[in-house]
Amino acid sequence: MLSDWRKLVCASGLKGLEREIVVGSELVEFDETHALLRPLSLMLVNEEAKRTVQRALEQAAGREFHVLFTHDERAEDAVSISLIEEAERRAARLALIEAFKSDPFVQQCLTALDGTLDETSVEPSSKH
Repeated sequence: MLSDWRKLVCASGLKGLEREIVVGSELVEFDETHALLRPLSLMLVNEEAKRTVQRALEQAAGREFHVLFTHDERAEDAVSISLIEEAERRAARLALIEAFKSDPFVQQCLTALDGTLDETSVEPSSKH
């Protein structure tokens, strides 16, 4: 259920505040016709944001689709797309650091220079 919801949200092209509202919300219900979301913050869910979210998700679904919000806020530890994305970013960063640390050239340099690796300086290469 959550993976299908995430695919629909990604396909919607939502950006900015509206995307943050959706990905920060807990998915309470989801089917072919609607999604019921429990937002992280009710203060962010204004009428304009609701209309933008509704239009974008309906267009992505390619059919009539309703987005509804509960009148209560999500619990801090409730599953949301944003929490999943953060966990994925964290896991990818740890994998990057481990790959860098295990590189034979890096190990050789650290040994030769009697150095240590500052893990906060490890960045993915930017490919253009």
